[in-house]
Amino acid sequence: MTIYMLLNGTPFDVVDAGDITRLLTDKVNESRIVEYKQMLPQTNERSVAQFCATITSLANSEGGHVIYGVHEQEGVPVGTPGVSGLDQDAERRRLQSYLERWVDPKITGIEYRLIPRDDGDPFLVIQVPRSWQSPHMITREDETTFYKRRMIYARREGMKTLMDAREIRNAFLQAEGLRRSMSDWRRERIEAIRTDQGAIEIEHGPRVFVHVVPFTAFGYGQDVDLTRLDRQHDVLRPLSGYGHSTFNFDGILSVQQQGGNRKPQSYLQLFRDGRVEAVDRAVFSDSHNQPGQVAGLHCTFFASQLSELMLRVCGFLEILEVGFPIAVLVTIYGAEGLPLLHSGRLRAQAESRFNKRVMDFGDVILSQRPTDIPAMARALRPMLDALWNAAGWLKCFDFDEEGNWAPVP
Repeated sequence: MTIYMLLNGTPFDVVDAGDITRLLTDKVNESRIVEYKQMLPQTNERSVAQFCATITSLANSEGGHVIYGVHEQEGVPVGTPGVSGLDQDAERRRLQSYLERWVDPKITGIEYRLIPRDDGDPFLVIQVPRSWQSPHMITREDETTFYKRRMIYARREGMKTLMDAREIRNAFLQAEGLRRSMSDWRRERIEAIRTDQGAIEIEHGPRVFVHVVPFTAFGYGQDVDLTRLDRQHDVLRPLSGYGHSTFNFDGILSVQQQGGNRKPQSYLQLFRDGRVEAVDRAVFSDSHNQPGQVAGLHCTFFASQLSELMLRVCGFLEILEVGFPIAVLVTIYGAEGLPLLHSGRLRAQAESRFNKRVMDFGDVILSQRPTDIPAMARALRPMLDALWNAAGWLKCFDFDEEGNWAPVP
């Protein structure tokens, strides 16, 4: 269960003060996924350590939310005073800096939301995704011995507790097994597609591979009911263009329509266990050139297309009742020597070209569905930063200083 369910299906991006107040009215106790705090962490070491313990305990368990501005007694909310004098951006930077310095390995995908209200001070809600890089530990240097202390927390009921040796060992094995399974499956799929043994043969040349893996796909879950998506051509369309979807041996296949005898440039395969594969050649084509001629990869266009694709994928996975979290993995193959194209405001530079044949941009974990393209782009930012890094740039410049999606004109 997540706060998404506790708040009657309200996505995190649109939770308002009424939703938080309802937790008080309904007397929703602290649990494995929710913790209430009346005040923000102070700057002393003890307070910072407690904050990091709370965040890591959620990441090491099922994920969840910390709600600041709610007074609780024995885990039951009894008041909603809010947090006074709050500067969201400054507070986000402060709290994130604690996690950057104190937590190893780093936790990705944490979201901060200021929730205003008309009749009082606002709330601050921190959303922590379940991590598949767990266990995350707090590292502290003892002032008397100068040895580093390492503490690993998990959630039990409404409490954070230190993990014992067995739990730590199991967490390492589970996380490593999940990562290996995802990586092996992606590698197998890319090799099959590269040798024209994928769902369908597409035009040769540089390609983008997007693999979406629900965590449940590697558990004991059953196949999903794909009949719920019968004739849902628009929802199932691939990364580029529009596709016509049909059932096949593996699940449902949507292929970009092409005229004449040309091979398709894009397809989407939905597998029976909820995994998704999108393969695309078209994002490398420049409309100002002859059809099929490769000019490079336009970063902003690709980021928008990827964000739109992931909104559609999250949408049809919800229809299929495939639960979050899901992992998004992006790989680019065969683009070495090609430039990363960008707006005129950013001058082209000689080094802004890809120099590797196979580029794996890591993974992003989504704990629930972002509401729109800007929110999805923010969630995918680590991957987009890595894309720009691969072409010699410091970061993705399609975000402003506050981390909001703001493509360069």
